[in-house]
Formats: sequence, structure tokens, C-alpha cells
Amino acid sequence: MPRLVALPVLLAALVALVVAAAPVPEVRDPVYFPTKVGAKWVVRLSGQPGNGPGEVAPPEDFTYAVTAVETKDGVTTVSYGREIMGRVRGNFRVRVLKAGLFEEASMGRAFDPPLPLLKAPLKDGATWAWKGTFERDRGKKEERAAKWAVKGFEEVKVPAGTFTALVVERSVVKPVGKGETHEFVATEWHVKDVGQVKWVMDNLTEEMVSFTPGRD
Repeated sequence: MPRLVALPVLLAALVALVVAAAPVPEVRDPVYFPTKVGAKWVVRLSGQPGNGPGEVAPPEDFTYAVTAVETKDGVTTVSYGREIMGRVRGNFRVRVLKAGLFEEASMGRAFDPPLPLLKAPLKDGATWAWKGTFERDRGKKEERAAKWAVKGFEEVKVPAGTFTALVVERSVVKPVGKGETHEFVATEWHVKDVGQVKWVMDNLTEEMVSFTPGRD
């Protein structure tokens, strides 16, 4: 009789041991950037000043494409460029990791340290800041500072479609003249696996016109 009682107890202990030893899946924030080679998107920038006083230039379209993706030690580096006359040029690089989305270089010019475009955990009210340098012409480094605040999620409609987007407000302080700085404030809309679909700053608006996923 004692053996019959001991058997269920032993089985229960073994089940508990297996459950305790099972790996816990890692919980990560969604990736708000395309991470597959061949992904291509078109954005339209409107509101740029025209040639004359008070004039506004016609909207201008820009096409970008992911050219390389490398994953090493838990960090995914995405390289992409702007399509000019049928060829992808320029060198933009972002790093995707558990801590967030970081921009390493824009048009081949480096941010030091990398610029935290999005930083985990991405929840309403989250804030973060950055201070560093951006490489200018002839290797000259320009000091900059920036801060971000998550404003929640909302539905946004752009020419590329209607999306549920993460809304982020970004403030950047950069030099505008000798010994002078200016604060630029922009609102951004980011979509999972697609990237930034809308951006507004003062009279400027950039919206995504189309998006083509990359290949597996």
C-alpha cells in the first residue's frame, strides 16, 4: 500500500521538475524596422521651402532599400540606402537588439554613440535621452543632444495604408550658427516590421507612399 501512494507522489514531482526546467520564452518588444534584404519603401516629403519668399516646393519622393542584414551575438545590423537613378547609394545603418533600435550611421556619417531611435521598454510615457556627436564634412564632429517620449499607440493613415502605430515625440538640439543652437521637435509614427510611416516637424511632413517586404 505505501508503494501505491508513493508512485503518484513521485510522478507529480517529476512533472514539476520538467515544468521548472522548461525554458522560458524571451519577451521582446516588436521590431519597428524592416530586417530582410530587399525590403523597399517610398516616402514623400512635403512642405519644403520653395525658391521664392513664402513659396512651398512640390512634394518630393525618396526610395530606400535594405541591402544587407547581419546578425551576430544577438545584434542585427541592417544596412540600407537611397535609390538614385536605379541604384541604391548611401550608407545608412541601424542596429536592432533587445535594448531597442539604434542608428549607427546616416549617409555614411556616424553617430557616437549610436542614436537610440527607440528604446525598450516601449510603453506609454516612456522617455530616454542621448548626447553625443554626429560626423560632418571632412570628419568634423558636431555635438548634439536629443530626447524622446512615447505618446502611446494610435491608428494612422498614410498613402501606403492604415496602420496601428507607436507614436513618439523626438526633440533634437543641434548647432544652427556660430555659438547658437536650436531645438527641433518632431512627431514620429512607427509600425512593426515596417518602420517609420509618418514624420511631422513644423511645416514638414513625410509619409510612406508604399512598402514592399524583403525576402525570407
